[in-house]
Amino acid sequence: ALGAHNAFGMLYGYDNIKMTIVQPRLDSISTDEISVAELLNWGNSIKPIAQNAWNGKGVPQAGTHCRFCRCRATCRTLADYMLQSIRDDFAPGNGLEDWEIVDVILKAKEIKSWLKGIEEYALSQALSGTTWPGLKVVEGTSRRKITDEDKAASILQLDGYEHDTVYKPRELKTITELEKLCGKKHFSELLKEFIEKPEGKPTLVSETDKRKPMRLQDVADDFDDTLLDDFIQKGDT
Repeated sequence: ALGAHNAFGMLYGYDNIKMTIVQPRLDSISTDEISVAELLNWGNSIKPIAQNAWNGKGVPQAGTHCRFCRCRATCRTLADYMLQSIRDDFAPGNGLEDWEIVDVILKAKEIKSWLKGIEEYALSQALSGTTWPGLKVVEGTSRRKITDEDKAASILQLDGYEHDTVYKPRELKTITELEKLCGKKHFSELLKEFIEKPEGKPTLVSETDKRKPMRLQDVADDFDDTLLDDFIQKGDT
């Protein structure tokens, strides 16, 4: 917005500027509006901080915004922030308090993303020649696959195996694939009687999440006490 105002401010008369972010993969379009005066005041307030960052003299500030940073895998400030976000909050004692469990759950997604980023960075560096003390690169688990299914099926059938024992039954393509084939609107018109969306699995999220909370009684009704007792008696976990 500052750049647009700097480029066109002398050519057009306006009091407000609209800023729009389009995120196609999230199917999201969000718009905000700010007055020119507010924009320029913000620009002047942020200028010293931006100049320090540009000169490499800024002080790192860790937070949720760090998921966009190129240095997140090696940043000590972010590491301290992640580790201290839970460690410093814990109360003394052998058992976790309820509020501590809630705190861990709310921070788990952010911490998992941070850990995954470090693992990916360390692996890429190792593949480039870096030696990590105590670590080594090994071949991961892989699954066998048939390189030419038609030839493999022919050989099996020539050996006496029936067609139905070699091939799976025909499978319908996924809903996403069929929507691409027919178009979403036409697909919905053709198969609306045959499409259902079951309830999602219960998941713990922040109370600020936009989804409506589940009725706990509805969840409890899904469990058969007799079956649960049988599992407990058999020692299943």
